[in-house]
Amino acid sequence: MSITFMDPSLYKAAAKGEIGTFKQQAKHLDLRLLLTPNKNTILHINITSQYGRDKSFEFVKEILSMCPPLLLQVNTRYETPLHIAASHSDVAVVNLLIQTAKAADCHKGLESRTESVRQMLRMMNKEKDTALHEAVRNDHLDVIKLLIKEDPDFSYPANHAGETPLYPSRRERVSDEEMTREILVHAAKLALTKEADQRGWVPLHYAALCGDVSIVRLLLELDKSAAYIADNTENKIAIHVAAGQCHLGVMKELLSRCPDCWELVDNRGRNALQFATESQCPEAVELILQDLPLNDIIKKKDSQGQGHAPLHLLVASLHHPEVDKQNRSALDIDKFRVLEKSHTLSKCPTMLHLEGVGAAEPNANIISHNGREKGRRSKDGTENYDIYYKKTKDSHLFVSIFIATVTFAAGLTMPGGYVNDKGHDQGSAILTKVSAFKAFVVTDTLALTLSSTAVSIHVFLAMRDVKNTFLEDYNTMMHFTLFAALATMIAFVTGTYAVLEHSRGLAISNTVIGCLFLFLFCCLFDFGTDQLPEWK
Repeated sequence: MSITFMDPSLYKAAAKGEIGTFKQQAKHLDLRLLLTPNKNTILHINITSQYGRDKSFEFVKEILSMCPPLLLQVNTRYETPLHIAASHSDVAVVNLLIQTAKAADCHKGLESRTESVRQMLRMMNKEKDTALHEAVRNDHLDVIKLLIKEDPDFSYPANHAGETPLYPSRRERVSDEEMTREILVHAAKLALTKEADQRGWVPLHYAALCGDVSIVRLLLELDKSAAYIADNTENKIAIHVAAGQCHLGVMKELLSRCPDCWELVDNRGRNALQFATESQCPEAVELILQDLPLNDIIKKKDSQGQGHAPLHLLVASLHHPEVDKQNRSALDIDKFRVLEKSHTLSKCPTMLHLEGVGAAEPNANIISHNGREKGRRSKDGTENYDIYYKKTKDSHLFVSIFIATVTFAAGLTMPGGYVNDKGHDQGSAILTKVSAFKAFVVTDTLALTLSSTAVSIHVFLAMRDVKNTFLEDYNTMMHFTLFAALATMIAFVTGTYAVLEHSRGLAISNTVIGCLFLFLFCCLFDFGTDQLPEWK
């Protein structure tokens, strides 16, 4: 295979648009044979270089007058000069190439003067892209208008990637509305709204993916049936894509024009609500539930053998493989997720919307991701939390009472003693004006308050039916006891510092040792709270 190459001086002259160089050697040069290794002609080189559009226009005009066959000559990628000009948004050169083609038809005696133009416009490169594909890919609206004007009746086929000119050039964005309207303005182009790529996506899928409401509206105005076209890989329609991305504007447009499109499901049996719940988008869930037939949509189950209704998928993306077939209601799943993350019974916005439309109450069992029981409710409605409570209440109650006793005694004893001399301050604490003593009094009182409250909660739990609030009450009691212990330690450190103030070395050493408890407390607190029971 021979390798072609161009003389460096001629290559540079073509890039800079120096037409004089070629005119001087016109008698000795065959311009068709001046090729680079990729078979680019001097027209390809000049248009690509973009040294100056006015200069480029004149160069292309002169070269075509010298060698008309260069108009349709392609490189190794089968690109004509029109492909290059369209991709670089050179409207003047694009128009020049079109007018040159018309002139060629005129010289041939063709009355229509469109044969060469249409041939050039419809020529495809190796990727089966036409010049219009290139213009759309680079968002050149003026070039698009010009190309469509010259060949309005041609329905452009898809390229190797399955893209017609209507498709976005980049999957993360869609061409603007005016560009799309320009492409679809002729009746022959309406078929493009249903033209699918290799994965079966039509333009409406991509518009929904990008959240471009104006393009979605335009496509639906031209052909509503595109909203019901499913891809050939997952059987998704546009509403599934929009719901999965939480594009509310697109969803509103689709549901207002095609309200029954929510009935269609993908190959896993998921409808629009299930996609919205999977994406954890409460706004999308609320939008779908506003006007649609609730009894059907909230009970519709997937087809993966797991029997998940849309509400079940609220937390399906959080990876709970052990709880697939345990007859859970959707609220079981959502409350499981809340417990998993925060150990509280606060409800996320999505769950509130689901409860508002009559979702089933949680059933008996909720299992954690590692198989450990979070909680259980027996068939008669009684919960077996009482077994755990009976095993732990004595030790917890003892700790709370012990802290309350110690802090009460310390508060009455007072470090440093009392003033015995007669006077207005007789009976008051000697160290009242010492800052460390003040800290002791405050923390000692705090410890007494917290521990006494914990004791009260123990009594409260035993006196009333607390099955529905046991987790909250038990965890509150535990936290009060733990922080009471922390406050007791701080009170001890500050109290001893107050009485040892005149022996700074001993006071500081005692304080440092006491502060080690803070570090140990933090470590034990993180570990201990993870082990607290987590059931409804």
